[in-house]
Amino acid sequence: MPEFIIRKGAFTDVKVIHHMTKLGLLSVRKQSVQRSRDIKTISPQVTHSLGAEVEEGLSSQESVLLADVAEFPESGIAERYKRLGISVRQGQKIKDKLIEKKMIQEQVQTISRGKLRVIRLTEQGRMVAENMQNSRSQAA
Repeated sequence: MPEFIIRKGAFTDVKVIHHMTKLGLLSVRKQSVQRSRDIKTISPQVTHSLGAEVEEGLSSQESVLLADVAEFPESGIAERYKRLGISVRQGQKIKDKLIEKKMIQEQVQTISRGKLRVIRLTEQGRMVAENMQNSRSQAA
């Protein structure tokens, strides 16, 4: 294993999980277990350090879903909920709140196997997601 210097705090578990998933070295099931822990254990300090969530009035679960939509824009709803480790019912509640806040919009795409429901960021949602990403980068 090569040795090199990494600035402390530059890489979080979430970043490693996303990178490993993109490379196909980590299954969605393993990731969903970790993500569900992340959703349930986000503390007020973490939410405060993310900044944009507090400003925009987003809950920790809403901010996690919004960040996932920004990172994986082509995912269907079912795939997204599995990746996040949340139930369909819980996911629908979070999604509906984000739609009310005009952060996301739902679209239906016709594919060869049927219909695929996808979530897209609105312009407001895109700005909030970028602010969240910038806040996380500065905190690291």
